[in-house]
Amino acid sequence: MAIAQGNVTHQLEGHLRAVVQPVQQPTGERTTCSSCGKSHPKSSKFCTGCGQPKSNVVQPIGTQAAPVFAHAHVPQAAGIPKELQVELGKLLVAVARERLFLYFHWSVFLGLHVVGFLLAYRMYEEFAGDEASKILVSLPPLFFLNLSAFFCLPLIKTTRFQITRLKEQLTYIHYRIEYRDIW
Repeated sequence: MAIAQGNVTHQLEGHLRAVVQPVQQPTGERTTCSSCGKSHPKSSKFCTGCGQPKSNVVQPIGTQAAPVFAHAHVPQAAGIPKELQVELGKLLVAVARERLFLYFHWSVFLGLHVVGFLLAYRMYEEFAGDEASKILVSLPPLFFLNLSAFFCLPLIKTTRFQITRLKEQLTYIHYRIEYRDIW
């Protein structure tokens, strides 16, 4: 039995794949034993492996294939079901909407803080009086606007939770699409 020499080459995806190249031996000078499968010279009267008398039937020398290192591509079912497409579309729109809400809540939060600090600074600088009265005049807008900005934090937290929940649903839909042949 002849031994095959294998080349290992890289495919485009980076997986390894073995390429079989049989050993070049002149087939006219060798035969294969019918009982043990070993090859021996054509001129010998007995098999060099098992000692059986030479068979008159000449068998071609087989090649041993090297193992394949890449997984075979399994074709998926044709087309994605309509209900999965609709559900995926709804989830993508819902994630986009929740992200817009999150951006809006963050902009309101930061905007109220900036306006509160600017208004307090302006009142402090433009008020004509001593330091204590300037501080007392600038504190109400600072406290009112910045405390009202903190009411945006629960909305931000809720919106982030909703985005996380929708992403989990999207992952589930992607798995259902990827493995729809199994389900």
